[in-house]
Amino acid sequence: LFAYQSQYVLTRIIPYIIGLIVVIVYAFTVNRTLGCIILVGLLLVTANVSFFAREISHKSNQREGTFIKMAQKMNEKFDNLMHIYVNNEQQNALEDYEDLNQDHTNKWQNEMTTSRNCKALITCLTVLTFAVVLFVGYHKVKNKRLSGFQFASLITVFVVYMNRSIKMFMFVPYFARMYGVWSNSVPFVKNIFDHAERKHSDKKILKGSIDFVDVNFHYADESIKVFNKFNMNIKENERVAIMGRSGSGKSTMMRLILG
Repeated sequence: LFAYQSQYVLTRIIPYIIGLIVVIVYAFTVNRTLGCIILVGLLLVTANVSFFAREISHKSNQREGTFIKMAQKMNEKFDNLMHIYVNNEQQNALEDYEDLNQDHTNKWQNEMTTSRNCKALITCLTVLTFAVVLFVGYHKVKNKRLSGFQFASLITVFVVYMNRSIKMFMFVPYFARMYGVWSNSVPFVKNIFDHAERKHSDKKILKGSIDFVDVNFHYADESIKVFNKFNMNIKENERVAIMGRSGSGKSTMMRLILG
């Protein structure tokens, strides 16, 4: 994303800003009133795009968080599949996932609606600015306060700029969505690097017994207990085989032992 944005800035945004400055300076050279109208129109579009970009980014962040919860929930269901089947919890598990799926769908639709509104507002403000420039310029030409050639040249330049501006600003919702997804992933990526830099002890457990005493355990957001008052004792130097059907808690027990 960073590489793509850097390329986009160098090849699109910087040339656009240079061209925009030239257009505004030329507009003020031709007529101050028309130059002010174009500048005010640009500021209005920029302000509204900035507002919508923040909204889209925030909604994209929330939607991505819900998507990650869906993935985690599905993974937990697979890990605990046998318990769900044995306890006839299939319907509850399906309903939990459907609720998250519906929440994600609603947030996605809300995000897309905001993006659509942003693009519609960009178009409306740009066209409105063009209409005002046409109206004011026509009256100035009619009152002989501006030559027809100057007005025609300004309109030609402004149409080219307007078309370019709409294309540029239409990319803003996309970048805002990408930024929202990226910002949601930052804590996860940071945690990976922190974990990699964390010093691990090379000390190994070489002796001692393992005791489970009335252990109760269930996964987050799961009502079904994997262990319910589970007791087990493995004495030092004793070799024990942990056997059981899939989903009975063997891997969970090993995770608890390893901490």
